[in-house]
Amino acid sequence: MKKGLQSRMHSRVRSLTKIALLMKLAFSIVLITCLQASATGYSQEARLSLDMRSVTIGKVLKTIEVRTDYHFVYSSDLFPVNSLVNISVKEKPVSDILNLVLEKTGFTFRNVDDLIILTSNRVTNAQQELRGRVTASTTGEPLAGATVSIENTGISTATQLNIDDFDICRRGGSLT
Repeated sequence: MKKGLQSRMHSRVRSLTKIALLMKLAFSIVLITCLQASATGYSQEARLSLDMRSVTIGKVLKTIEVRTDYHFVYSSDLFPVNSLVNISVKEKPVSDILNLVLEKTGFTFRNVDDLIILTSNRVTNAQQELRGRVTASTTGEPLAGATVSIENTGISTATQLNIDDFDICRRGGSLT
């Protein structure tokens, strides 16, 4: 009787040991799979290899959009999309590639999630205040209500009725 009980106990212990080993193996496989998935999910910025000669900046941006999840936002009126560039990089981050492409354009970029916003440095540098006094050419008297505009910009203001000075923001051009 003792022998039968010992053999059944030994058999149960072996089966429990096998189950414990299988559970450890399954847990290890699941853990390794999860770690691998999170490593690829939280990877750093996308890296690209580009070799493009005498192409427009617009074509470089389109190539980056096709090869990554990024999308570009910029003003087509201000951004020099048709400027030609040469770019040759191997496995560089997108930010480094954009720094190379934009270095002579006066534009910078800001990454917001999967959007890359291209902005001009020139807009902030060009905003200067222009002050002056409008007077009649013959008498030198201040002219109230005279319109002052900057040529080719659509920016204009009128001299104030009670003050003979005008203030406008100059963005280039000449006064008319």
